[in-house]
Amino acid sequence: MHKAQGSTLTEVMLDIRSRRKWCHMHYVAVSPATKLSGLHLKDFDASQIAVSSDTVREMERLRKEKLVELCYVPVYNFPSSDMNIIFLNAQSLHLHFNDVKCDPNFFSAAHLIGFAETRTKSDDVHDYEIPSFGVHRNDDIKHHGLITYIKYELMDWLTNVSYPNIEYTLVRVTNPRSERSCIIVFLYKSPATTLDEFKQMVPVMMGWGCMT
Repeated sequence: MHKAQGSTLTEVMLDIRSRRKWCHMHYVAVSPATKLSGLHLKDFDASQIAVSSDTVREMERLRKEKLVELCYVPVYNFPSSDMNIIFLNAQSLHLHFNDVKCDPNFFSAAHLIGFAETRTKSDDVHDYEIPSFGVHRNDDIKHHGLITYIKYELMDWLTNVSYPNIEYTLVRVTNPRSERSCIIVFLYKSPATTLDEFKQMVPVMMGWGCMT
């Protein structure tokens, strides 16, 4: 077992039965396996797993005394009276959607969420629905894609616009607490877009905003 320590193996067959318990022997034994499907246990006996008491005490100390402090304020700690808006370059949302759904910074804390470079297509049948949010897709252009999530009670008006190198979703929302409205633009600009092209697009977006 120890001869294989540090190795990387796609297939591992283990028999860790022993008359004597060795602390963390199970970890040393399984660590060379690169995937769960390649790990095979023979006559596995959970009672043979042993953990050092020093390790248990140190883990308890770390959990109580040495918690890692975040270097930023997470969205779920923002004041509840605020309208929380998130914009993220997802780089293939369909690959990370389950992770996003589980992240408390997103759907449990935000009111509007925009994802750029979703790399979804208009004929994509993947279920991107989230309870209490309206989902608005702007993914007609291959390899780009915008998906916007808006709380149902906030949205007044929305439009999607797509150009070869620029996509944006323009939405007007109203905060039901303050009854104030604002216009928000979720935009993706391809690296191929020149500064002059982007400058020409700004008045167009401003025009859409004035029309609302």
